[in-house]
Amino acid sequence: MNPADDYVAEFVAGISRLKIAKAGSIMSTIEDYEKENGPLPADAVMADESTNLNQLINITNDTSSVLGVTNRAGKIIGAITHNKLLKSVMERPEFLESRDPSVRDAVTQKGLTETFIGSNSTYYEEQFRLIGSTSTFTFTFNVFAALLGPIWFGLRGIWNWAFAFVIFEAFAFVQIIRGMFGDLAIDERGRLMTVVKQISLRQDQLKSAIQKGSDDLGAFERNIRSLQGILDELKMDIVAAEDSRIWIILVGIGMLLLIKFIQGVLANTILERWYFLWLSDRTITSGTSLYRLLLSLLLVFSIYPICVLHYTFPTLLPDLTEFPTDKNIRLTSIEWIEVFFDYIIYHGQYAFDGIASGIRWVLDGLDIFLVKTPWVVTFLSIIILTG
Repeated sequence: MNPADDYVAEFVAGISRLKIAKAGSIMSTIEDYEKENGPLPADAVMADESTNLNQLINITNDTSSVLGVTNRAGKIIGAITHNKLLKSVMERPEFLESRDPSVRDAVTQKGLTETFIGSNSTYYEEQFRLIGSTSTFTFTFNVFAALLGPIWFGLRGIWNWAFAFVIFEAFAFVQIIRGMFGDLAIDERGRLMTVVKQISLRQDQLKSAIQKGSDDLGAFERNIRSLQGILDELKMDIVAAEDSRIWIILVGIGMLLLIKFIQGVLANTILERWYFLWLSDRTITSGTSLYRLLLSLLLVFSIYPICVLHYTFPTLLPDLTEFPTDKNIRLTSIEWIEVFFDYIIYHGQYAFDGIASGIRWVLDGLDIFLVKTPWVVTFLSIIILTG
């Protein structure tokens, strides 16, 4: 192909390498791969040698960091590591041959990482290189992600992980605060009061029977002794519940530390996957923003206190247990929802599709994460995820 002028030349250069480059042209031979990395993992996903870069990116998003490449006969002829795929994406001619120096500079690993991360790109560039250099899980630890937890993930726009860690951390905080300040024997105390009233009633009935000279005094006495035995067991249960306070606190602290550790270990790997997708789709969230920071803070500092209050002091805010059923509240809520969806439908299909996807994700997770959770927490979570 011989372009006749600069216009045609730029057009040809702009043809996306994502759809032109094939697996067979960017792979390492299976012999070279195994010489450097050992045998191809048994669970490695296979791709045909004619699969283009765009398809390879989608496949890699759902699998490990190495792909096997097969020929038409189904024989394994090569492998593509995550780093190899990243390099191929960065060699897109529409960037390399751009007349804009800033665009050409952006194709370097450092430039792309700076654009995606926004700050501290040197650290993440090194972490991404380590993660992509092997087909197995690479241990890294992100201190800021461990400390900030869901706020870090929300700040990066990774909301599915942010929401999941909010639920796990909230559960850990509930155990800690409940162990420190909660009434651990509230159910036993309630049953004890009921038994005390029953014993008092039976004693009154026994006195009345004695005054009347009844012959069935033994039944009343046996009933009182039985209730007294239940009362003694409940007192022992109350003591045992109070004695378990320190263990509940320790379990909560252990859970919180474990969750923080998991967040620190997974953060760089999750962000690297997000970065990999962003390289081929620049509409994906990148960098940080004040809006996402505020939304993350709202998510954390609304759900945590509500869960702690609900489970530690269940009688303090009874309205959290049951959804308000006042007619005016229901009608007003319905009207707000209708106005909200009318606005979304009017202003664009993509926004509506995003809300629908968010609602489906939330509903799928309700049975797992939100059983018996205060309705306020449920509503805040849905609003934030679909906003």
